Amino acid sequence: MKIKYHIYGALLGIVVGFISVHTLFIGSAWAIVFWGIVGLVLGWFTEKENVRIIGVHYGFMLVLSFLLFGFHGKSEVFLKFLLASIGASIIGGLCGWLNIYVGNWLKNKLWRKNII
Repeated sequence: MKIKYHIYGALLGIVVGFISVHTLFIGSAWAIVFWGIVGLVLGWFTEKENVRIIGVHYGFMLVLSFLLFGFHGKSEVFLKFLLASIGASIIGGLCGWLNIYVGNWLKNKLWRKNII
């Protein structure tokens, strides 16, 4: 496996996390819908053998960057916040993998039936 697949998922996760905090979805639950749509599109264009690695990196970096870019607390609680963010990002990595998998599965299902 080439390193570029790790980087694609991670960079897209960071960009989507930043966009969610600073532009479109400030304080809105619609950010989660945006994350899901981006994940489905990413899964659509991901080869089946790379779904797991790209999905985990996408989800992990998305949640971590979202939480860190949105942190406005005091510096003395940053370490606790960082540890909690890493824990949440692990769950985000699993969700990212599932999201990318569903996007890839939809592509394969619709492609075989010649719907698209």
